Amino acid sequence: MVRKLLKQEIIYYYRKLCIFIPIVFAFGLFVRLFVAICGDNTIGKIIVGLSYTTLAIACIGLIFLSAILGIVRFYKNMYSSEGYLTLTLPVKHSEHILVKLIGSTAAELICLLVVIVTIIFSIPTELLGEFFLRVKMLLHSQTTFSGANGVLFVIEMLILLVVEVASGRLLIYACITVGQLAKRNRVLMAVVAYFVYYVASQIVSTIVAVISTLASFTGLFDNISAWLDNNTVLALHLTSIGGLLLSAALGAAYWFVTQYIMSKKLNLE
Repeated sequence: MVRKLLKQEIIYYYRKLCIFIPIVFAFGLFVRLFVAICGDNTIGKIIVGLSYTTLAIACIGLIFLSAILGIVRFYKNMYSSEGYLTLTLPVKHSEHILVKLIGSTAAELICLLVVIVTIIFSIPTELLGEFFLRVKMLLHSQTTFSGANGVLFVIEMLILLVVEVASGRLLIYACITVGQLAKRNRVLMAVVAYFVYYVASQIVSTIVAVISTLASFTGLFDNISAWLDNNTVLALHLTSIGGLLLSAALGAAYWFVTQYIMSKKLNLE
């Protein structure tokens, strides 16, 4: 049953995005043509500038569309009138969350990849070649990112990206689910829940930053700073892994809140 649900998720996102993804690719193609055709005169520069602006709007719109589709899909399937039918299926609540998470995360990552490929394609060949040459020279000049370390950093960043996207989606799921505890204006309560979380996270981040700054004046972190200076590569790896674990922990907390309310407190009336 889980495979069938996942198949339905894939079909849903394919039907919604199969029109917009080619449109973004087409914008990238048009930008490439305008760059090649238009000269260095004023009109040509205006046309190229407008084409890049249009491409940027299209790329941002595609990312937003994928995010909105994931939110709407979760809400409609789980908490609208469709929820009565969805929750009668012989599937656990955790499996429902997992299917929705895989579908929305995959869709957003694919759209992000489309945006990156389109932007790269729209850049003139000579500028793109010069850009990659400079990046290659920079990496060779920095032993920190050379060899196996460079590969490991790339892998860590890719995993962190996937986990961050999934964690962000789980946060939205948790806020939507918390909003269902209200008897009225549940969508508004979901927005309020997200706002409260955002304010609380900013307050905590500010407190941690202030405490860290004050502690640094006392010399508390001198030994740590010296160790970081002598172990730069390891420190960077630990930082990326720490960010990954933090994001995963927050995602797990959002998952727990969503699953607990769906299992114990859910009311679709």
